[in-house]
Amino acid sequence: MLGNLGPIIFQVTDKKILTFFDLNFTLTPRIATHEPLMAKPKSEFIGPGQLEFTFSMDLNINQEISPRKQCDELIELAQKGEVLPFFMGEKPFGNFLIVGLGGAYKTIDNRGGIWNGTVQITLKE
Repeated sequence: MLGNLGPIIFQVTDKKILTFFDLNFTLTPRIATHEPLMAKPKSEFIGPGQLEFTFSMDLNINQEISPRKQCDELIELAQKGEVLPFFMGEKPFGNFLIVGLGGAYKTIDNRGGIWNGTVQITLKE
């Protein structure tokens, strides 16, 4: 197991491939700016910020992943506002909400079956 996001397990087997790529993170501490009269503004650390991750996933029916089912599951998790544990390997990053979800269905057959697509996910603590 490469990791997981709640019930979604990232894995590579001889038949199934579900991984992520372009994993980026952002962390901005909370800073207040005080504006004294006739002096330069002063910054003050007021607390830690929230960690945010973004990544993409390729979904391909040939890799034993149903792009439609996987996207439906992600949409449901986002719409319910479920708090999801995010792990890479056995290392926990913490608990996150899906705050952004987008993607594209790239190949659709003549019966409306989705063969592959890409999804971009944004998580926030």
